[in-house]
Amino acid sequence: MYWILKKYEGYKRKILASLYRFFFVEKMKSVHGALFLTLVGVSIAYLDSKLGVKISVILFALIGAVLFAFICFLKIKYAYYVSFILCFTFPIIERRFNIDLPLSLIIQVLSFMMVFFILIKKIVQKDFSFAFLRNNVTYALLMLMGYNFLQGLNPNMESYAGWGLVVKGSIGIFAVYFVVLYLIHEDSSFLNQFVKLWILMATIAALYACYQEWFGLFNFEIGWIRADPLRFKRIFIKGAYRKFSLLSDPANFGIFMAASGLMAIPFLLKSISMLKKLFLLISVGLIIMATGYSGTRTAYAMIPAGLVLFGLMTINKSRTLYLSAAGVMLIAFVLFGPIHGNPTVHRVRTLINQDDPSLNVRNVNRSNIQSYVNEHPIGGGLMTTGTGGLKYNPNHELAGFPPDSGFLQTALETGYIGLFINMLFFFIGLSSGIKNYYSSNDENTKILILSLLSFLFAVCVGMYAQAFAGQLPISLVLYPSMGILASLSPPRKPKVVAV
Repeated sequence: MYWILKKYEGYKRKILASLYRFFFVEKMKSVHGALFLTLVGVSIAYLDSKLGVKISVILFALIGAVLFAFICFLKIKYAYYVSFILCFTFPIIERRFNIDLPLSLIIQVLSFMMVFFILIKKIVQKDFSFAFLRNNVTYALLMLMGYNFLQGLNPNMESYAGWGLVVKGSIGIFAVYFVVLYLIHEDSSFLNQFVKLWILMATIAALYACYQEWFGLFNFEIGWIRADPLRFKRIFIKGAYRKFSLLSDPANFGIFMAASGLMAIPFLLKSISMLKKLFLLISVGLIIMATGYSGTRTAYAMIPAGLVLFGLMTINKSRTLYLSAAGVMLIAFVLFGPIHGNPTVHRVRTLINQDDPSLNVRNVNRSNIQSYVNEHPIGGGLMTTGTGGLKYNPNHELAGFPPDSGFLQTALETGYIGLFINMLFFFIGLSSGIKNYYSSNDENTKILILSLLSFLFAVCVGMYAQAFAGQLPISLVLYPSMGILASLSPPRKPKVVAV
């Protein structure tokens, strides 16, 4: 097996060199290029005439999938980038053509494929070390996964189907975490590209949300909203549509916008060209506006929470004081300024309205369910609350109960033991980042750590109000970000032994 892989590695280099020369140097301007294009054209025409358009499309899709897998084997990071971009393309395709696409399944398949390719590369290179995984966040994540696996023994659970779904999702999350940490270790350009792609996709999504707000929704989007009465009730509030842009729903979109804005703001402190800084300012402005248009109150709370951490950690910088003052003034103007009749501003102001009916209902629900948490140290079992409980454990005491909080859902399904492990996981991620921030002497590294810390702290605050850690695309950046924070530790100085 090893001999075959070694031979393949040698052939792969020759093939890569030939393909690079053919496509990028000659750009198919040769006899071989003309023959190649002629062959492709004739093949497509022949298949269309013999097999029909649908079968031809399926066949070429399969060929494209094979080529994509080959490219991902050569450059594994491309598969991660594609996974991230798919989160912004599939939802709008589903709404436009009224179809259901298995986005989560495709992301998981891509994640497992990347892990498989990494393991193949390591076998070929005879590199059996996994030093890039050795950090406290990895150990905490494995502990969390192990506890979820042991939940299969929970006697309070009725069905294993929901438990299996959660465990499979946990393995998929670890696969993404594994891939990102490997890429950071192996590819020095990945981290910079990762951040740029994140900001770029967030900006595109924010632009689309602004278009929806300023010019209205497309007819197919309105039809999609009205096709489901419950969906319509959640999106159409007080005469206005909450904006969802390119993502699955307004809540998911708003939370991702808030997280992305907080991640991007610290980069304004970086010494970059005026053109890049202007683009970043415009991006942050669009992202903050889009957060408001989403109508997601959890996202509204995340922004000041992240800014507080950002301000505290950089309080000795003059530019931080200016940004903090501008942020406080903007928040105060939105909350208390003379703005009337604007549905977005009204929705933001409900954040500080203690008489809000939905907030009161959530508080009552949390108070009434507290006794269940106290009496069940290992919880009621995975996928037993909310709509998941109705589907997989319909006769369970918690089935249909809306936890409306990631931490409350964890406490109900895995008990206060599971809640402690979950909180410990986030604490280790935050503490690792804070420690590495103050230990680092590199300004670029410190800004990156600060951006991820602001994002992560805001997520912890948001998890109190809503369960979203497993949603896409947040899950593709949340868990890897914690691993990045733990991996950006400065090199240790060798110990000096006295003679």
